[in-house]
Amino acid sequence: MQQPAQAVVKTSDLSLNGLDEVFDVDTTLSDDLDQASTRVPEADITVEDKSISGLTIKEASAHYALAVATVRLKIKLGEIPAIKVSGAKGPEWRVYPDGIPQGLDQPDITDGASVCQPDDRVAEDYQISDSRLAQGFHLANINVASLIEANQQLTSKLESVVYRNGYLQAQLEAERQQIKLLTDQLHKPTPAVKENWWARLGAWFIGRG
Repeated sequence: MQQPAQAVVKTSDLSLNGLDEVFDVDTTLSDDLDQASTRVPEADITVEDKSISGLTIKEASAHYALAVATVRLKIKLGEIPAIKVSGAKGPEWRVYPDGIPQGLDQPDITDGASVCQPDDRVAEDYQISDSRLAQGFHLANINVASLIEANQQLTSKLESVVYRNGYLQAQLEAERQQIKLLTDQLHKPTPAVKENWWARLGAWFIGRG
């Protein structure tokens, strides 16, 4: 009968004495990470939290599918409910699409902003800009009408000048023809001149003979 094999334990000449401090885990860092002040805030925010904290301008832009500038303008006009709160970089808007919750205290911020009310100055500025724009269009239309009228008058005068120039050219051509006829008549001998010439020629022959 065979004897059961016994485990052979090999011993090493190396000693681990003095290495306990090296492999000892320092729990100080993990304890500090568990403190509330050093924990990383959770990324997920519930709907209830959003209804209390409100939406930022960018979140409101995505919510309403509007540009950031449009959201700011609608806040100033009072079309989007919002209040200002103290943020990391100073006062900033918080938007409440479902309305500002009742009992929500307005934080005490440096610029003393309160729950946003419609800004009448914005509407007045738009009205002033619209009136100025309309006045500018009116003046532009008057200027255009004046230019069109002046152009028509100049066109009429130009047509008159062209007609007069053509008439004068025709008169000049007629005068030239008249002068040419007179010149031809001056150089052409008349019947009386011809008769005198033959008479002188006959007298010359008679006197010679």
